[in-house]
Amino acid sequence: MAAIVALSPIGNSTPVSLGQTLDIQKGASLFSRTCIGCHDAGGNIIQPGSTLFTKDLQRNGVDTEEEIYRITYFGKGRMPGFGENCTPRGQCTFGATVAG
Repeated sequence: MAAIVALSPIGNSTPVSLGQTLDIQKGASLFSRTCIGCHDAGGNIIQPGSTLFTKDLQRNGVDTEEEIYRITYFGKGRMPGFGENCTPRGQCTFGATVAG
């Protein structure tokens, strides 16, 4: 979840501790390995209306950190889920294999 919170335009990602700074760095690294292929610069090369920009997130009903986490974990539409317990199987990448 640190990756999502760290990169979320909704949450406050200004670090206040060393632990948060490390979480942000870990999240940025995870994003670079698993998300940037479709969401480079916050866009979306597969579905242009489903970017990571606040206006698109809000328009698509993704207006909380919990919803961003849910979509990242379980997937939505053409975006696969990355959670270890993600279902259905065809929608998931099984995050344990991509987690770092």
